[in-house]
Amino acid sequence: MRSTTRTLKVSTYKNPGFLKRYEQKLKARQRICFRQIMKMLKPLKGKKILDVGCGPGNLAKEMADLRASIVAVDQSEKWIRICKKRHEESRNLKFLTADGGRLSFIQSKSVDAVVLNLVLPNVNSLNEVKRIFKEVGRVLKKGGIFIFSDLHPICVMTPKISPDRYQKYSRDFSYFKDGSVFVAGVVLNKDGKKKIEFKNRHWKLETYSRLLEQAGLYIYKLSEPTYSKRDPVLLRRYRIPEYLLFGCKKFSR
Repeated sequence: MRSTTRTLKVSTYKNPGFLKRYEQKLKARQRICFRQIMKMLKPLKGKKILDVGCGPGNLAKEMADLRASIVAVDQSEKWIRICKKRHEESRNLKFLTADGGRLSFIQSKSVDAVVLNLVLPNVNSLNEVKRIFKEVGRVLKKGGIFIFSDLHPICVMTPKISPDRYQKYSRDFSYFKDGSVFVAGVVLNKDGKKKIEFKNRHWKLETYSRLLEQAGLYIYKLSEPTYSKRDPVLLRRYRIPEYLLFGCKKFSR
């Protein structure tokens, strides 16, 4: 008997059907990182901020609404087209198709803050991670802030987090192996027959620390955000952190 389970697999964010379901189902998960990122950036008014891997542009829009000047980039031309159409009336907000490791159109030492929200799991090579961090270090002003998020290591290493969240691992997966492939899955409906699966890569915390230092950056704060009473009940029942946020600064020397 043929299975009726439908799985939407994504690694490039080019599937229009995926983009729609991604926004609808994962909105609450996005917001837990948004809240903490905004808190770490306050006050936003007057700051020039670069949002790398902006996706649907929701975080960029919220930052612009608080009177920050935002340039938001993403490799996905579909995302950028959606952003430009959806947020065309927004002030202080510009969307561009660009690679986070190749930002030559941004002047050196010209940005107050850079945000990278859940982008690094989609980066395919260590050299690309290094290039992104190097570009962040270049465009930031001295003392500028760099905030990036990733799946929490506990989350990555837990096969079944909740009824709607799971991990699957490649045959050679190891926490100690940079670039190890794993699949992060989210169940879309109650009967479990519709799912979204993200093909991700894992990067060690030690690797992040080393590459940041090479780029002239250092970690000053770690945050493990938790869901609040405003979030769906299922998410509030989580007993392990889903995300880890890194607050970094550029050395002032």
